Amino acid sequence: PEFTDAVCFITESNQGRSTVALQLNRPIKTGLAELIEQKGFESTIDEPVYRGGSFNPSALIILHDSDWFSSNTMNVNRDWSISSDYFMIEKIALGNMPMEFRCILGVTGWENDELEQELEKTKPKWILLKNPTKKLITEDFDRQYSLALTEYSQKQVSEIF
Repeated sequence: PEFTDAVCFITESNQGRSTVALQLNRPIKTGLAELIEQKGFESTIDEPVYRGGSFNPSALIILHDSDWFSSNTMNVNRDWSISSDYFMIEKIALGNMPMEFRCILGVTGWENDELEQELEKTKPKWILLKNPTKKLITEDFDRQYSLALTEYSQKQVSEIF
């Protein structure tokens, strides 16, 4: 199933309308160097690319630290931004890269209050971790899910005590 053990980073949430997120721990076989070369640039960058979701699966999005920007950058929060444009590919091909980033193809989305309704169920399929650590976002994909559970558990316990 698409969301089994998925770690999703919510990039946009419009109350009562829609929610957009990027799955962070679904690597694909294509690497960043290959995607950059498809756009006509040479590259030896050895970075994985992840499947962000089933919507717009050919859109390359970079989740990155907020210190870096491109011509189409949107701040998600004070630490993280997303970019998706041709100029970012050129910048990366020339070695101008964010300190922390993850390359993602496609997005995940929920209509209206669909995600909120799922979270409010007696046995929700999701846990919501507000303000995940930088370590969680940048962790190797095969350890992200267990780290997300650990962070969530620690925050829940700290709220009780």
